[in-house]
Amino acid sequence: MTSSSVNKHSVNRLPVIERLASGQLAALQLADLQLVALRLVGQRTAPRRAWSLVCGRLLALFVAGAVLLAPLRAQTSATTGLLLFVPAESRLNQQSVSVTITVDNSGAISTQSETLEAWIRAASGQSIQFTAQSGPLTGPSGTLPAGLLLWQGSALTATGGGKTAQCTSGAFTGGSDLLASSWTQSGILSCQVQFTLDAAQNPAPGVYTAQVTLSLYAR
Repeated sequence: MTSSSVNKHSVNRLPVIERLASGQLAALQLADLQLVALRLVGQRTAPRRAWSLVCGRLLALFVAGAVLLAPLRAQTSATTGLLLFVPAESRLNQQSVSVTITVDNSGAISTQSETLEAWIRAASGQSIQFTAQSGPLTGPSGTLPAGLLLWQGSALTATGGGKTAQCTSGAFTGGSDLLASSWTQSGILSCQVQFTLDAAQNPAPGVYTAQVTLSLYAR
């Protein structure tokens, strides 16, 4: 090796060693560290202090890298949990019922019978709402209070959670009224529902009509 080549390598190496000695580790490239390590291993004349410093810095880099990579390894080895959400499904054999009731001159009130069947699949712990809402009730004298229209329900068939449900009876309020109570699990319920007028209110003779909308959902 010529003196010019020795001087050249010494010039290239000194800035790197000086940066190591001053603690400017972030300013070094990996190639610089490899160059210093290889040259110091090959040079018996390299100062032991510089060699120890380089080894110490390389060890610090290795430890720091291991610490930074540890969370990544932990993430890749973590157990993955799957949360499956199944939305409620429901079906009705009728979406609405057109109710027509007549009162004859003797005061006799007719009834209208409907079979209402509801099927639903709901999540555990949900309450199942099978409801009916009456639209405006019209009669010989115009629009009448919703409470004049009555319904009376009785169970026909039921499967699954529908066996615990009960078909209800009552007077319409103009809001959402329950056609079934105590329904808490998926299943099928079929109710025979009789629509009529409240005789206690003495409805006048004539024809009475209303549109009743049905709903089925879980909450």
